[in-house]
Amino acid sequence: MGTRALLAVPRRARSPHSSLPASGARRRHPGPPRLRGGLILIVALLLGLGYLLLFQMRKAQEEVPSSEGRRATPEQGPRAEGGAGELAVYSWNIANFGRSKSDEEIALMAELLEDADLIAIQEVVLSEAGHDAVTRLDAALDARGGDWDWTISNPTSGRGSERYAFLWRTDRVAPQGTCWLDRGLEAVVDREPFLCRFAPRSGGPALLLATMHTVPTSRNPAQENARLGALHDAYPDDALVLCGDFNLDAERPAFDGLRERGLLAALDDVKTTFKAAESPSGEHLASEYDNCFFESSELELEASGAVDFYGRVPTLREARHVSDHLPIYARFSWD
Repeated sequence: MGTRALLAVPRRARSPHSSLPASGARRRHPGPPRLRGGLILIVALLLGLGYLLLFQMRKAQEEVPSSEGRRATPEQGPRAEGGAGELAVYSWNIANFGRSKSDEEIALMAELLEDADLIAIQEVVLSEAGHDAVTRLDAALDARGGDWDWTISNPTSGRGSERYAFLWRTDRVAPQGTCWLDRGLEAVVDREPFLCRFAPRSGGPALLLATMHTVPTSRNPAQENARLGALHDAYPDDALVLCGDFNLDAERPAFDGLRERGLLAALDDVKTTFKAAESPSGEHLASEYDNCFFESSELELEASGAVDFYGRVPTLREARHVSDHLPIYARFSWD
């Protein structure tokens, strides 16, 4: 599965190829037979080349580009005149997203994510199995309706390397140019953020979506989270949305740098990870690690939350095999 939209190829008018111009009076002064035969041959060759060119143009219009190139199309969707834009962004740390996920688990993921316009995924495994898992999820989303596409990052550069992925509905979102790992943070975080600009087809500004997976709690994620204000400084003219697994709740001082720059957390006091086992009282959720920070001066938060899929599978252990994190969402609007 992949991009269904055709690259724009302008359709040219059909070349006239009815009859040659009438010779009229020239018939009274024919040239030498050999010369006339050469002219006829040249005209025939030119007509043949014209047919071949027209065939190739039509063939190019009919071909659908493969998503295997994993490139973002530079085209921007039409803006709505005078209307409000709206976009639902989902983010999910899908633990060890690769070969270990069954077809049934991939189908459940698609069901949980089908209301998204744009999805950021963390913890895609480095091997070819990670690439395959993303394409399987893309196919499962397509099967539930809509037309989805995807892109996957190169491996992050530091310790605990992994890949990120974005998926989007092509009728609602258009990526702007290529996506990239942020080299400005490469030296100070283990897994540098993955970024891409997306323009909502309903109108409004292009969002700069960044996704991040900080180091685990045993390695002081606060130190990395405190550096994330640099993203706003590096892209001051963008409407930044930063989603991911921060291994820390958003109220901590480590996020003061983001708040000082006008980025607010979409989730407040929402647990997003599973416990290893239920507590005696039946509690199955543990920590507030996942969130989306957004430019409050550019975007209005309409709704946010986490999708608790415990109960959709028989046991907590099986839920954790899908992922130990819940998918989260934030729906934004603007005038």
